[in-house]
Amino acid sequence: MVMTVVTASAVSTAKAFCPGHITGFLAKVSDFVGDEKLNKNEGGSAHLRKGSLGAGLAIDLGITTTVRVFDKGNNYSRTSYDVLINGLNKNSNIEVTKSVVEQYVELLHGRSYHIKIEHETSIPIGYGLSSSGAAALSLSYALNRALKVGLDMERAAQIAHSSEIECKTGLGSVLAQYVGGFELRSEIGGPGVGVVSKFPYHPSVQDLKVIILCLSPLSTKKFLTDDVGLLNGYGEEMLERFSISRNINDFLDISFDFATRLGLIRGKSGSLIKKLKSQGFGSSVALFGDTIFSIVKSNNVDSVINCLKGNGGTLLTCGIDHHGARILDK
Repeated sequence: MVMTVVTASAVSTAKAFCPGHITGFLAKVSDFVGDEKLNKNEGGSAHLRKGSLGAGLAIDLGITTTVRVFDKGNNYSRTSYDVLINGLNKNSNIEVTKSVVEQYVELLHGRSYHIKIEHETSIPIGYGLSSSGAAALSLSYALNRALKVGLDMERAAQIAHSSEIECKTGLGSVLAQYVGGFELRSEIGGPGVGVVSKFPYHPSVQDLKVIILCLSPLSTKKFLTDDVGLLNGYGEEMLERFSISRNINDFLDISFDFATRLGLIRGKSGSLIKKLKSQGFGSSVALFGDTIFSIVKSNNVDSVINCLKGNGGTLLTCGIDHHGARILDK
């Protein structure tokens, strides 16, 4: 995959950011039966009809992706690429990145380049913070700009969603990360197909902080493959409850009930959530990771941190991202 670049400097560069995302609960999750490969005749529309219902919020930590495009001249017939994550070569175990790149290669109509991709992440990978969706969406936006493909943002986001479905790494996070903020997904599908309600911004929301403790990773692919029935069974009840209230405190309570029914709150995460609740702080675990999260006003941040610190893992404090994925100035 990695080949010698023939020009000393990039002919085009683009950078994009995508926020991480916390999913509190899911409902009516699509399975992964059929349509396993992107249907090129339909432009991936089969994947765009897959997804999930549920609710969550975008956080202002995430992944920034820089794409540099080099002209390979006439020496090679196919576009090549290499990938760095936080400065380290990661040309294996990057299925979502590969899938996004391959979809863009199809749009080059024979033009040949070498592409250098650099993912810089401020969220840990594999802990339920939608890192795969953030990588896919920021990469799609950056490739679209750097390769001068000319897609609108919705179509670029659809490519990221299709890659998540194909790689079985997520079902609804790209749609949520596309719009940003605190959201409820009420119709299944990718951007432009699924229906998402973004709760109106209110000045009081600006004072909210999200405290996250990442304890250990869980396999999203395994859960979405093996336990879809459980998600669908419990999620619809939670969705009905939240559709009425649309309140952040209720979101935390409903997320906790959902995760408890799935058996995801146990061990250290269970004891820490119990401790938070005893002090009046709602919390749950992010789907899917052994990752505790709580949403509190700024003046309560220190109290929540004091409950969680000293237990290992990675402790993060961040805000809610209201903008969604976006191109960045160089």
